[in-house]
Amino acid sequence: MNGPQRTVPVGRSPRLDGPAWTDVSWQDRSACAATPLALWFPSVNHPNRRQERAAKAICGACPVIDACLAWALEVDDRWALLGGTTPTERGKLTKRAAR
Repeated sequence: MNGPQRTVPVGRSPRLDGPAWTDVSWQDRSACAATPLALWFPSVNHPNRRQERAAKAICGACPVIDACLAWALEVDDRWALLGGTTPTERGKLTKRAAR
């Protein structure tokens, strides 16, 4: 993974007491709020590296990237580029945390 490594406990929100995720108001402050949704869903079979780099550039400047990554891990998202990570990268984070 490029950039700084983030340490987010799997299954825990950085702002909430438990994994319920009833409060996702952090999404309103995301850098991607006005970005077309298609940018965040590169093809799993044929990933578009240019699209991935563009999405990660937006994530890199996002004030809620840690909450987004924690949410993606919590809901086990396997399709979208979230929290500055691809589904494959999040899978590696999850495996690393399980050790």
